[in-house]
Amino acid sequence: MPLWSRTESLKPPGRDPNRRKTHLPGLVDMLANLRLDKKIERNHKIEQENEVRRDNNLTKKTEAIRRARIEWENRPVDSGEETRVPFDPETVICDDLSSLASLLTIDSQDYEKIRKSRPWREKLSEFLGIRFDLWAAGKDKDDEERERQTDLKAMRMVSNQTEGGSATGPSASTIQHSSKTFKTAPTFEPVARKIGMKREVIFIPQLFETANYNIHIPLAFFTNDNLRRLAMEGAYTSTRTIPNPSGTGGEIFILGVAKLCQSWGVPDSSHPTEGLDDYVIFLEAAQNYYDFECKRDPGGVEGQLYVEFAQKHFNFWRNQPDTHKLYKFWKPLELQLRMERATYHYLYDEAKYLRMWTKAETQAMIAGMMSDSSQRRSSSSVSASAGPQRSTPSFKGKRNEPYLERGKPPVCVGCTERGHKLSEHAEGKALKWSSAEKKGTTLWDKRDQKRICIIWNLYVPGSSRRCRGSCGNKHICSFCGDRGHGAFEWRCTQNPNTAA
Repeated sequence: MPLWSRTESLKPPGRDPNRRKTHLPGLVDMLANLRLDKKIERNHKIEQENEVRRDNNLTKKTEAIRRARIEWENRPVDSGEETRVPFDPETVICDDLSSLASLLTIDSQDYEKIRKSRPWREKLSEFLGIRFDLWAAGKDKDDEERERQTDLKAMRMVSNQTEGGSATGPSASTIQHSSKTFKTAPTFEPVARKIGMKREVIFIPQLFETANYNIHIPLAFFTNDNLRRLAMEGAYTSTRTIPNPSGTGGEIFILGVAKLCQSWGVPDSSHPTEGLDDYVIFLEAAQNYYDFECKRDPGGVEGQLYVEFAQKHFNFWRNQPDTHKLYKFWKPLELQLRMERATYHYLYDEAKYLRMWTKAETQAMIAGMMSDSSQRRSSSSVSASAGPQRSTPSFKGKRNEPYLERGKPPVCVGCTERGHKLSEHAEGKALKWSSAEKKGTTLWDKRDQKRICIIWNLYVPGSSRRCRGSCGNKHICSFCGDRGHGAFEWRCTQNPNTAA
């Protein structure tokens, strides 16, 4: 597809027509080895220089014709001799060879590569010009028409399947009933509306085909609203064909997930919450996703490949204390574990999930500390601007948060030893309290298998960072199991940082 018009340079009489005027063989090889973007830039520069030459040639030849006309009009008429015209206009126009430089040849495949790559088009847009834009617009329109025809083909195949046809290729029955497919509306059994009954969620066949092809479908597509929208329009828009993975031949239609995300405004898996910014909406999508897995698991509702994992995975996050308050902290971790399962087929690992939950709790605690610190700075600024105040609280004296004492080595809340934290406590190493059990980075009471609150044990009464009891975990000393004090109040054990 030559975007730039090709021209033949005029050659002097007697010159070999196959011999190049400007681009000698050695130079041609060098130009052919240029990168595509450099060729485009060079052609743009050549065109600009040719435009300047055209303007100069036009000015020069227009002036020559004007002078020739003046000479002709002022020729002597009474000499009796034949007057010779000094300047012949035809000679003026054709008396020199072509001064325009030739353009470098660029293949149609290269133009297609630029057209289909947005970064290339943005990079080379100033060098390609309006001709490329017009050509690319025409090609884009052709592609859209081709996609539309593909969608129509998908509609025909779905309709044929509804009437008992085959999706792998046209048959006599398909052709015979084609007029009925497009002219006669499908029949259905009317259903009475029932007050209080939840509407059934529909999973279209393309959703199963896409998931079975191991293409990640963002959880946001499993909300009630998006599933209904998929049922209405998703089967006929943003689909693409792939070879039938069963090996029986033919093609199947799957959802163009990336295109759907873009057109519907649904965040993809790179978004930390997948667009589910509300915990309640997450639960709705998770329930629908679980039902979806029940339908596609080879073992059905009791399946151990997909259903069992989905059940354990979502139940873990749902059953954690204050899970709705910490949603924005654990949701990216939930997505990470679900993606790892889909990619590497990992088994459900309770210890791994507990470590992730502890990580979310830690992030929430740090965020709360930063928020408190910011509020204190803001309050201090207001107090300073208002001048000296009475009853100004003093922060001198004993700190009420021994866990955060600067310059002191950390103390393990599980074994009271100095030099490591609970998360660094060696597996299998004895704890201070015999009824305590370490699981990942958490502590549990072996007597009733309930979790011990670490935050409550880390801080003393009066600390703004101490847990107030809303976590749902047990508030008992991790050193002795007593309910009357926390571990770092050091009532039952001597503080190793203050020991002589």
